[in-house]
Amino acid sequence: MSSRASRLSGVLMAAALLVALFPASSSEAVADHAASGTVPTAQEFLEETGGAEDGPIDDVNQTPEQAMAQDLALVAEGKGWTYDEATAQHLTAEEVGAIAEVVARERPDIFVGSALSETPGGAPTLYIKGPADEFIANLVAASEIEIVVADNQPYSFEELEARKRTVHQALVDMGFRYVATSVNITGGGVIPAGVTLEPGLPQQAADIVAALPAELRNDVELTVYETPNVRYR
Repeated sequence: MSSRASRLSGVLMAAALLVALFPASSSEAVADHAASGTVPTAQEFLEETGGAEDGPIDDVNQTPEQAMAQDLALVAEGKGWTYDEATAQHLTAEEVGAIAEVVARERPDIFVGSALSETPGGAPTLYIKGPADEFIANLVAASEIEIVVADNQPYSFEELEARKRTVHQALVDMGFRYVATSVNITGGGVIPAGVTLEPGLPQQAADIVAALPAELRNDVELTVYETPNVRYR
């Protein structure tokens, strides 16, 4: 695999949850809470499904199944979802993540990224540069879940990364010591950036953006900070 494909695959895999089996008793445990309109805590879920029989959660000696159960219960607890909803979101992430990885590997020129729905288990979105072709249509058609294709995006993921790096370096070259930039796959080319103000350098966001490369200025969303943010330089 090329270094380019490896990098894209790494980004995708870092965002995906690990594949795991779920305890057979999980649905019964969650059903008890659902009947009363409550969501089990991570500790309650593991106790009810046999994952914490010996006392409090042991992060070191967990089985993969227990670790996944804990992760999903924590997600459910934090978002106010049921365990089944957290599981549905996890399975959706796996499915769209697998498809996104194929596109990133086989067609990096059109791959932008993917995003989950705010509704647990809802249809995720696959972002594609330019019009979706037969390759994309076939992948989506073969999926076990509904996937929304947001094609005609202006830039691929690689191009978004390159644009971000250009802006980042330009801000560093201007003399800013604390610079943060990122990629927004859903922003249509917007480049989020942030700097900490420095004595002797421009103090207004508009003045800083005006000093950036002309071809990128209109796409930069710059936030200025008076105290240091995370230092990426």
